Amino acid sequence: MIGSSVLEDEGWLHRALANLVSNAVKYTPPGGVIRVRYREADGQAICEMTDTGPGIPFAAQGCLFERFYRVPGEASRRTSGSGLGPAIVGAVIERHNGRIWVLSEEGSGSTFGFSLLLIRS
Repeated sequence: MIGSSVLEDEGWLHRALANLVSNAVKYTPPGGVIRVRYREADGQAICEMTDTGPGIPFAAQGCLFERFYRVPGEASRRTSGSGLGPAIVGAVIERHNGRIWVLSEEGSGSTFGFSLLLIRS
């Protein structure tokens, strides 16, 4: 990002991004695809991570960023985790006055994204 930056705590933002990548790897089956995209638009830095994992039922999507929440189902039973990762990611992004979202359909993978305000230098 030449000429722009994000108001940030680099360590926490790195952890948040690493957590999203880790979850994508954990839930994407062998041979699946994970894409990480970055762009700038309307004064925002936007990062999105898309995977070809099992997807998340719509009813569970509203709970994803709550502490200790794990999506019920086979994928959660086959993987380890405490349910804290997404809650930490959400808290980090919100603490930086950003926005976080998930778009997912059961059986069709998921996209997790966040946006942060760009500071022009």
